[in-house]
Amino acid sequence: MRKIKYRAIADGKYYDCHACNFEAMTALVDVEGFHSPTWCKIEQFFQYIDMVDSKSNEIYEGMRVRECGKPEIWQVIWNDAVAGFEFLHQKNGQTWMPNFDAVAQRWEIVP
Repeated sequence: MRKIKYRAIADGKYYDCHACNFEAMTALVDVEGFHSPTWCKIEQFFQYIDMVDSKSNEIYEGMRVRECGKPEIWQVIWNDAVAGFEFLHQKNGQTWMPNFDAVAQRWEIVP
């Protein structure tokens, strides 16, 4: 079963979201210095794509990835036309919709 979860940016930091209010652009997140999750204003949301890289790091929409040992960099994007996540090649603009189960462990996140 697919896990629906989100990561968000607020004040330049990434947060894993416990709950989201997309209309108000707020999320319930763990903020350093608070003992319980706190609602805060969010700049952008990113959805988990149900895929991990070669080091078991979760891959989210918007991240840049590359196939292990290869120089080409791709960005994970949502494509409304196909209702799914695709990889967008950063140099030539080509898009590719991978079979996530078959390719997951061959990818690494690019900082």
